[in-house]
Amino acid sequence: MADIIIQDSGFLNPTNTGTKASSGDMANSGNAITLCGVSFVPFSRANLDNSPRIGVYATGTEVSSGSEIHLGSVENMGFVINGVLDLSVTAHQNLVVPLNQLPRTKWYKLLYFDSVGSDANNQLLYQLSDDTFTAGEQTSFSLSAAYKHLHVFISEVNFNHSTAVTNKVTFSIRGFVTKKETSTI
Repeated sequence: MADIIIQDSGFLNPTNTGTKASSGDMANSGNAITLCGVSFVPFSRANLDNSPRIGVYATGTEVSSGSEIHLGSVENMGFVINGVLDLSVTAHQNLVVPLNQLPRTKWYKLLYFDSVGSDANNQLLYQLSDDTFTAGEQTSFSLSAAYKHLHVFISEVNFNHSTAVTNKVTFSIRGFVTKKETSTI
C-alpha cells in the first residue's frame, strides 16, 4: 500500500498569492501528514434533475417508463480517504489532532503521493493529479521533488472509536478538488 500525504498550504487558493499563514494557523503547523495503509476513494458526479412531471405516470409498456432527466451542473471531483489508527502507537496518537484540524483551517490543502516513476504510476491518486509542484512550491512546502498533486479542501473528518476494541479508531476524510491554477511561487 502507498502512503498518501495531506499538507496544509497556508494559502487561500492554489495561485499561492498573498501572505502565507503562520504555522500556528495551519493544520499540523503546515507539516505534511503522512497516512499509511489508507484507501483513497475518488468520486465524480453530476447534479441531475430527475423529478417526474406532475400527473404523468409511466405504464411500464412504453420503451422508456421513466421521466426525462436534465443535467443541472457537475460537481467538483470529491474523495474519501479511509484508514485506521492504532492508539497504542505514539505516531498514530500524534495524528488525531492534525487530522481533526484539516477541515477547521481555511487554507487549501495539498494531496499527493510522495514518489515519482513506476511506483507513482501505479497509484490512482497520482493518475488523477493534474498539477506538479514548481521549484518555488517545493521550497515553500519543504518537498524533495516535483510530485504530482491535487489542490483540495477538506469538508469533514470523522472518527469512529468502538469501545469493543479500545485501541483502534477508524477515520474518514472527505474533501473536494478545486481547480488547477498557476502558482506564483
